[in-house]
Amino acid sequence: MTVIRRKKVLVLGNTVSGVGAFARYLPRIVETLAVHGCEATVYPIIPSRGLTSGNILKECTGDYDVLLVCGGDGTLNYVVNDMQAMGIQRPVCYIPCGTTNDFGRSIEENMSADQICRCAAMGRIKELDIANFNGRYFNYVAAFGAFTKSSYSTPQNVKNVLGYSAYVLNSIGSFPDSIGYRKHVKLTHDGITEEGNYMYGGISNSLTIGGIRFPFADNPALDDGLLEVVLVRSPDNPADFAAIIGNLATGYVDQNMIRCFQAKEITVECSDPLEWTIDGEDGGRHRKAEIAVCPKALQILV
Repeated sequence: MTVIRRKKVLVLGNTVSGVGAFARYLPRIVETLAVHGCEATVYPIIPSRGLTSGNILKECTGDYDVLLVCGGDGTLNYVVNDMQAMGIQRPVCYIPCGTTNDFGRSIEENMSADQICRCAAMGRIKELDIANFNGRYFNYVAAFGAFTKSSYSTPQNVKNVLGYSAYVLNSIGSFPDSIGYRKHVKLTHDGITEEGNYMYGGISNSLTIGGIRFPFADNPALDDGLLEVVLVRSPDNPADFAAIIGNLATGYVDQNMIRCFQAKEITVECSDPLEWTIDGEDGGRHRKAEIAVCPKALQILV
């Protein structure tokens, strides 16, 4: 009798992302994987109990073919960082069940959990770029300035109740501070050094930021070896601020207000430490951030 080897899938789920989505999805995930010839090993991510993605990956090294991550973009960020630190090369499938899910929108827009599980069983590998930020990796964005703190400062229980509107409400609450945000920043990229006063800076590899379709690049790709850079100048008066909001809403780029370009690497320096957010999580405070693309470093099943 011929014994058919089932594909082994390691399932990691964040139990607090979204509104308890992992617990709701889990029976269906296991069933769909089994029906399509996979054997699932399931671990919840519970850092307070020592169940971090890093500890789980160390324990299960080499004993799986595919890694299926169920959680928010921040969850995937931690998993990818652990994989990079351990030199793990495995195809990843991602079921986005966080609050905003920018990265999920970029790679799997409008796909159901069932469809993503079928990708784990039968999908093809697509190699995507990620980026290195002072030794820490990000999948889709590193940003500083106005409104960026809302993604990680909003309490998880508020996110669970209000969903994406929690970010919006928290951003509105920070509006007085954000409109006055001004940092003098030095940028080095492509052999060029420039300086300016900015209220926002974002370096990304994503089709959406904050749930909004990225409007500034023509056909941005996730595997072209380039990062998209958006810099919003600090307004000098309410009229400038209104013009900036209009640009952001329509995707029209007024280079006097918004600088947009692509780069393989960029260094951002400021005399005062800048507070960064990385894939929606707290990225720490840095006077100098060295950011470089890592071409096709992440294998995603699609």
